Amino acid sequence: MIFKVTYNQEYKRVIPAVLIDSRQNLPFLKSAGGYDVLAYTESQVDLVTERVVPYKIETEEGNLAGYFNLQVQDGNDDAAFLLNYQLRPAFQSFNSEILGIISNFISSNEWQFDCLL
Repeated sequence: MIFKVTYNQEYKRVIPAVLIDSRQNLPFLKSAGGYDVLAYTESQVDLVTERVVPYKIETEEGNLAGYFNLQVQDGNDDAAFLLNYQLRPAFQSFNSEILGIISNFISSNEWQFDCLL
């Protein structure tokens, strides 16, 4: 399967959607109530600050596979690292392939085109 990385302009909607879809795979959310899930998803959205660049992972047909966020290091706009990521359950079998794509994306500095720091 072919995956693409795109800037996640709608991260406030995408992050909660992926987390709620992945709820059964996340032990701390599996038995959580609605308010706890809401609090967790909001805390993950709040991680996107001025030094964090949000991305989504999609298939070539445009199906949402997951998201990830890159933390740009303070004082060094040439370095970023993976802050967090989550895949939807249907795409868990592609985990190692997607992590490779993310790794290549970071090491090739493609993320710098989306960084306005």
